[in-house]
Amino acid sequence: DVALAIYPVVSFGTGINKQNANIVSLTNMPNPAKDITTINYEIIIPSDIIISVYDITGKELMSFNQGMQQAGKHFVIINTSELSGGMYFYSLKTNEQVLTKKMTVIK
Repeated sequence: DVALAIYPVVSFGTGINKQNANIVSLTNMPNPAKDITTINYEIIIPSDIIISVYDITGKELMSFNQGMQQAGKHFVIINTSELSGGMYFYSLKTNEQVLTKKMTVIK
């Protein structure tokens, strides 16, 4: 007899070669967050920026289109007061890359 198991594959990167990476850093503070959190990020080339927040099932809860941004450090303040306590994911999408991190919301 042969047993067969199927496991979901979860990826937090895009598999893009580091030489092509545009996102230098991506963090949120405070983490865990209660009412607000600030997502800080740095990009090395100008790019269209979209920041999204997802629940653990992958459902998009919030999306912030920041438009074209120049290279450098940027931030977005997220109101987490209407989210339930638990784990969430936030992603930063540029023209070349998507990077996803996790955050915790406490009540």
